[in-house]
Amino acid sequence: SDMGSLGRIETWQSSSKNEAFEGECGKVRGSADGLFPPGISHLTDSLQFYATDLCRPLTFSRSGEDSLHGISVTKFELSEHNFANTSVCPDNSCYNNNIPSGVQVTLTSCYVVQLRNPNAGGPINASR
Repeated sequence: SDMGSLGRIETWQSSSKNEAFEGECGKVRGSADGLFPPGISHLTDSLQFYATDLCRPLTFSRSGEDSLHGISVTKFELSEHNFANTSVCPDNSCYNNNIPSGVQVTLTSCYVVQLRNPNAGGPINASR
């Protein structure tokens, strides 16, 4: 068993791709429920979680070091590029997010609608 693969999600509902998005955006990738190999936070500047309700990975970027109950921890924050439109992040073109950057509307086979606008206090979710 390879500890470097601990927590890696490679398929969802028996497929390595989803029907919600085309190309790279449709690939199943990232961590399953935030489970990572030991020590990975010291070796990388970003982590990906596969959000099954959004049919896409969410990237978290290293934001610094801190202490929690006397234990040193590495902090990661949701990357600003997750919901950016293509004028800010060209790699997001296959998510078809051509509305103002920071707002994401997702209508997918995952039966989820998410509207996100950080200026309005965070996400609003509705799921089936």
